[in-house]
Amino acid sequence: MNDQQRGIVMSVLFRIMQHVDADVRLKAYEALAVVARLYYDNLSDSIQTLYTLTTKAVSEDPAITVRTQAVEFWNVVCETELHIQEGLREGPCHNIVLTALENLVMVVQFCLKQQSEDEDDTTPTVAVMAGVLLKNMAQLAGPQVLARMMAYIDEGFSSADWRQREASTLALGALLQALSSDTVPDAQLTGNPNGPTLGTVAATALPTLLKRLLGPHVAPSLPMGDDNVMVRDTSMWTVGIVADSHFDVLRNLAGVTQPSGQPNAWWGEFLQIIQGGLKDEVRVAVNACYVLHNVSNNLPHYDGSDRNMLSGHYSVIVKAFFDCMDENDDEQELTAGLAEASIALIENAPETENAVLLAMMPLLIERLDRVMGALGGPNLLPAQRAGLNRLMVLYAGIIQALVSFQGTDVLHPQFSSSGMSTAEKLMTQLMGMTGSSEAAAQEEAFMCILTIADSLDEEFQPYVQHVAPKLHAAISNFDEDITCAMAMNVLGAVCRACGPSLGQQAMQWAQLLASLLPKAEVSVSVKTAAVSALGEVATTMGVAFEPLVSDAMALLSQFHAVQFPEDDEDAAEQVNAMRTALFEAYVGISHAFSSVEGIPRAKVLLQFVPSIVQLMQQVYTDSIKFEDAADPSILKQLVGLAGDLAQLLGQAATRQAGLVVQTQQGQQSWLAQLLEAQDKAEKEEWAEDNGEDVSSFSGAVDSEGNPLQTSAAWALSML
Repeated sequence: MNDQQRGIVMSVLFRIMQHVDADVRLKAYEALAVVARLYYDNLSDSIQTLYTLTTKAVSEDPAITVRTQAVEFWNVVCETELHIQEGLREGPCHNIVLTALENLVMVVQFCLKQQSEDEDDTTPTVAVMAGVLLKNMAQLAGPQVLARMMAYIDEGFSSADWRQREASTLALGALLQALSSDTVPDAQLTGNPNGPTLGTVAATALPTLLKRLLGPHVAPSLPMGDDNVMVRDTSMWTVGIVADSHFDVLRNLAGVTQPSGQPNAWWGEFLQIIQGGLKDEVRVAVNACYVLHNVSNNLPHYDGSDRNMLSGHYSVIVKAFFDCMDENDDEQELTAGLAEASIALIENAPETENAVLLAMMPLLIERLDRVMGALGGPNLLPAQRAGLNRLMVLYAGIIQALVSFQGTDVLHPQFSSSGMSTAEKLMTQLMGMTGSSEAAAQEEAFMCILTIADSLDEEFQPYVQHVAPKLHAAISNFDEDITCAMAMNVLGAVCRACGPSLGQQAMQWAQLLASLLPKAEVSVSVKTAAVSALGEVATTMGVAFEPLVSDAMALLSQFHAVQFPEDDEDAAEQVNAMRTALFEAYVGISHAFSSVEGIPRAKVLLQFVPSIVQLMQQVYTDSIKFEDAADPSILKQLVGLAGDLAQLLGQAATRQAGLVVQTQQGQQSWLAQLLEAQDKAEKEEWAEDNGEDVSSFSGAVDSEGNPLQTSAAWALSML
């Protein structure tokens, strides 16, 4: 398209943007956003007209959808210039936003006060989109944007007009999202070379933000801090941003100057206000979850595993979470937020709170019982059934986190007076969940079972007879891709936990998995999961896998010929996943013959090794040719498999199959090149993780005092 043609297209678009019909104008602005994204380099010639039309639409168009889309145009321009700066998009940056920055800031300031009159309206508004634009602009020109917004924030923060209070708070939150705590306003714009850092601004604003959140929901005698729920909502969200990206501000106010230090009284008052927010309007409670989620996730970066800033507060927070769940079980966004915050609390809990976490399990099981009982009741409306299923999934997700991080400590105790252990009671519930008509419930149940199997290890054996039919049904129903793949992951976990004691059950699983691989109607993702699981089953079976080797190897080899795709990220990800699964399968099969009894019988694998070596060489070649194929984890698997095969079959056999470090002409082979690169990469990774120089690796030892060795060095010693 030449300049004249582009001019005609843009002229037509300009006219349609001013059409009398709001729906037509909306489509025109949506098209404009596409133009901005695809033809950014050609915007400069029309930018003055675009600025005039978009700002007029923002201030005068009667349709809120058009006003919102007009702001979105500038968001697209901003994001494009950010991508260019970050190297995510090629081409020159025309600095369109910087050129118009002063005027765009005024547009944002106007739009921030265009909130919806309806307090219950949570759809994107002009004000919300303006907040996104402010964040994007700050990422492009932080100090300049901060300088131009400071007076606006100061004036609005204590205004009697709720719109100004909310707008200034949203502006502060957007800046806190975009900028670091040490950002200072541009001195040339403010005339103050010693302006406050953004962290100081946040610390100064926090008392006002928290005061707004007070009310009878925090303590019965307290008056409402701010009567407007939108102001409270945005205030809580902004506190959440501080907890996420400026946690040092909270630690300083809490008087914590060293790891695992004891917070002052302010910290307890802060937590009381946030917990009280869980009893406020739902939208405020959602952001209270956001605050506690971010606090929990940040603590491991500052405190040790023995105690942290939430030590001593866990029982109160957990009770507040459960109370909120019970009172708002029909609120989807809030229950999801509670679940996420609960999981963050569990995952980052210090040792001081183990007893509190253990006490959570019976409470969760009781709630899961209630929900499953209600689901079995008569005359449920679809919406009621959907809500109960959602709660069931959320409770199971929290239970999984508890099991994952507390292990057998939460599974061994007796559950109530039932005579069953917690594990028995939980497995009974999960078996019921796997029969749910909802795929999400089945998937969450299988994830829980997987975590329990990993935790109990060989103690999981009594449950195999109950789990096996469920796994068989889920794997056979391969049209449900995600549930089927999850069931295969559980199968692998059960194999790892129970080992050879599975006996004939493992043989049946191996045959079931193998039956899926040649079927055209089975998706690639399911076949990938089946290939990986086959390796787990083979390891479990040991030499009993020998009768299946020929068929299994033939089925696996059909995936060797898949070519690595160019310029297709999704297809590349799929190929990488299959190659990962293939190497897992081959490692598992080789381990099946690694016992004293199995080594003499491992010769059954020899005829298949040349094909495996061809795959290995192709993977290495692709890693050099295609950036997306250079997956470090796959290359590490390749190196490990080379060592396993050489150790199992002997140097002579593997060299004959093509696993050599030197060609017949005396040159370095592809495998030698890979081993050299992998050895270097592993040493560099070790040095970075331990804050050491790479040269120190040669004298390093493991926890038992043995010299450290890279996987590449070990493989080379086998070859």
